[in-house]
Amino acid sequence: MTDAAQTSAPDTAALSAAALASKAWPFDEARRIAKRYPGGKRDGTGALVPVLFETGYGPSGLPHIGKLVGLKSLDISKCTGVTSAGVGELLPLTKLEALNLSETGIGDAALEKLSALHQLKSLNVRLTSVTDDGVSKFKTAVPGCDV
Repeated sequence: MTDAAQTSAPDTAALSAAALASKAWPFDEARRIAKRYPGGKRDGTGALVPVLFETGYGPSGLPHIGKLVGLKSLDISKCTGVTSAGVGELLPLTKLEALNLSETGIGDAALEKLSALHQLKSLNVRLTSVTDDGVSKFKTAVPGCDV
């Protein structure tokens, strides 16, 4: 590492201390989750899995989620501010295998965009404006996905 890179690298101990002391709700929620899963959350096989918490994300939050390119599973159900117009922000999530969009404001236009995510294995669109025709077209585009 160069001297310049060393001086600009974040001090992870200082960042951790600041996060632990922060009163902002995302940090409070993260601390509650850390207490609930002290060794990390695990699936049925014992493998570590990511933990996401409800945030009430809407259109302004989707670009931030879209930067989490390593995500394999995402549940943004009940976020009624999530609409067909915003789901394109999720297209960088090329490792995403499971997506829950139930009880959001999406329709068939969202499925047209999401059909670019060929790696999806599970998509939940219950209680949305998605039609049977939209589901049929999506299943044709992503045949390995359970909708």
